[in-house]
Amino acid sequence: MASGKTQLFGESDVLSLHLKLTPETRGIVSGADLASMKLTSLFVNTSRDGLVEQGALAAALNAGRPGHGAVDVYDIEPVPREHPLLALDNVV
Repeated sequence: MASGKTQLFGESDVLSLHLKLTPETRGIVSGADLASMKLTSLFVNTSRDGLVEQGALAAALNAGRPGHGAVDVYDIEPVPREHPLLALDNVV
């Protein structure tokens, strides 16, 4: 069991968000959190786009930490073809 957020992100092989979007949870996942993940980690967000700081997931995936992402929520829906996550090979 992780003793805190830093350990949770740093040691997880798969990290999946299951949170309600509230003022307290908006942006709860930062770019620094994502950057601390392993090169082999998978970050999954099927909850709400606003839980992750805007632009942080695309930037982190471009940098290779986490190594993979799976998303089913976007800041704009329907998703525009030019959305940065759609251009990445390490995202489903």
